[in-house]
Amino acid sequence: MKKMSGDFIRTVEQKTEAMCNAFAGTRVELLQVLLASLAAKPIDTAPAALEAFFVVLRIMDLDISLQALKERDKQQLRETAERCLLFCQIQPVSSQNSWLYSKLHLKFAEHRLQGGSHWESLVHTMIADHMGRDARDCVELSPLLRGTQSWRLGHVRVAQVALAVYDQIMPEALEEQWLGQRLLLRIQRLSGDSALLQARLQLLQSIFQEDPDKARLLEYEETVTHMRLTGDPKNLMLCLKRLKNKLEPLDVFLGQLWLFASKQREPWKDLTGTVRQKAKEKTEELYLLESQASRLVQFMEQLYNSDLAMLHKIERIGRHLKDLHELADPELALVFLAAVIRWLYRCRQNQFASILTDEYRALSLRYSDGHTEDGLGLINEIANALPAIGIQALAGSRPSSE
Repeated sequence: MKKMSGDFIRTVEQKTEAMCNAFAGTRVELLQVLLASLAAKPIDTAPAALEAFFVVLRIMDLDISLQALKERDKQQLRETAERCLLFCQIQPVSSQNSWLYSKLHLKFAEHRLQGGSHWESLVHTMIADHMGRDARDCVELSPLLRGTQSWRLGHVRVAQVALAVYDQIMPEALEEQWLGQRLLLRIQRLSGDSALLQARLQLLQSIFQEDPDKARLLEYEETVTHMRLTGDPKNLMLCLKRLKNKLEPLDVFLGQLWLFASKQREPWKDLTGTVRQKAKEKTEELYLLESQASRLVQFMEQLYNSDLAMLHKIERIGRHLKDLHELADPELALVFLAAVIRWLYRCRQNQFASILTDEYRALSLRYSDGHTEDGLGLINEIANALPAIGIQALAGSRPSSE
């Protein structure tokens, strides 16, 4: 079967939405019509399978308010939707259209099934489908811990599904609330949806605005979010300059990389000096991540300051990019890649920047469920301009045939 394009999938989705929006009856009648159409139409072609898939999603949308379906009905609908995707040869992880599984799982995660154990069991099963069937035999972790582990592995969509449970069953412990809500905010920063990002930030502020221990971190998150939405690095630069020795080292390093990825010409000059390591218990993973982030910041400073030949600098970029997929933090990896592209663009190394922009697009699409090629909202003008610039540069460098 020929691979389906994203445009074809969106066309089928829009067709289903238009059919439902044009229905003249009540919501209950629409639910009955959709269930009947699902039972009547065979899944024998790719368009029919995709249409059935989106009908299932629409049924689940309607049932959020109607509450007409039983748990076993929802399980059957989920199995039908997965069968449709497998018919289209879309695998849970490896396929370029695997984001449809996340769309399905998150849609089911919006339903609070009766009884917490049933709810958590269903979502853990969904996550296991993403990570492999063997994951079902593992010890079940809390939604927050599973979401955090998935994030560190680079499985952003899996982290979203896991944290959907956490988001509805809010823990009483404030520190757990902080960790989960902040991770959801970071996931939203890569999604390309500014409205959801702002809503998540406002929720975080409403819960912790009276907590003096979180005030500095809230200010930091607000300035990073502002830069993500506007592209203006000024507030973030002032925040890091003022709070550099009061924030966690990882936040400072990540913030500095955001500045390197911005239009700020010399982002390191006002932020030189070592970052004070805060005295607190840390896991080995966090120490490793802070060390990786520190090395990336130092490397970016060296790119701007070093007298090395351009070829040597580009070779060193290549060595660092090999470690990109080992970074236990998707945002850190994507921001570092954007910072390197920004530097190459400033140095007029358009062909190299164009190659890395393709990698950036692929990572952004993966982290945003196929919705955006510019997950950070920082280098859109470069991503759009570089391919044409690269082609022009190549054409200009060829000797004349005359």
